[in-house]
Amino acid sequence: MAKRRISSRKLEIEENMEEQLPEEQKIKKEGFNKYYLLSALVLVLFIIGLFVYQNKSMFVVGSVDNSLIFTKDLNQRLQARFGKQVMEEMVNEKILLSEAMKKGISVSKEEMENKIKEITKSLGTTPLAEVLKQQGMTEVDFRKQVEMRLLVEKLMAEKVKVTVKEINDYVEKNKEQLATSVGSDSAALKKYAEDYLKQQKIGTEFEKWFAEVKKNIKISNFL
Repeated sequence: MAKRRISSRKLEIEENMEEQLPEEQKIKKEGFNKYYLLSALVLVLFIIGLFVYQNKSMFVVGSVDNSLIFTKDLNQRLQARFGKQVMEEMVNEKILLSEAMKKGISVSKEEMENKIKEITKSLGTTPLAEVLKQQGMTEVDFRKQVEMRLLVEKLMAEKVKVTVKEINDYVEKNKEQLATSVGSDSAALKKYAEDYLKQQKIGTEFEKWFAEVKKNIKISNFL
């Protein structure tokens, strides 16, 4: 109680001193307060302006003469045109990752890099970056696709088998075409045939398996 009375008394003294200040000092104090508020406001506006300038692509993506093209307008148009397709891809990716996790299947960094090297080698002298640019794909998108592809291969590994007879039949049937694209080396021809037939079977089996899995998953789409 004593402390409260002292604090109350101190406040009263400060208020009385404020009232007793000469008019000139009051004006100076009010001017200082206004200057302080104005300075703070200018600083805030400067920070906002700097943020907008450094991150202008978040708000504006281009201009034609003095007419701006805003990011939100671009996003709305892209969503209207490609939203459902992209949403479907994202849903499928999440389902695939979820199913792989349930089975304890994952893709290591080494597996990713080896697959990317294999794809790069198959392009010959054409740089991978150039191919991605032509397809309008970023490196992040490309790596994501490689990861999904490897997960599919692992998930379907037990379901897909390619026999020696299938390999030999394919090589014999496509001998002329393979001679031009692969060469005449018997081992290389059989390896190419095995990989090709394997990918075909994986695609067919995965399509059937994924359709069944998707039936039992609750999916909400708000587009």
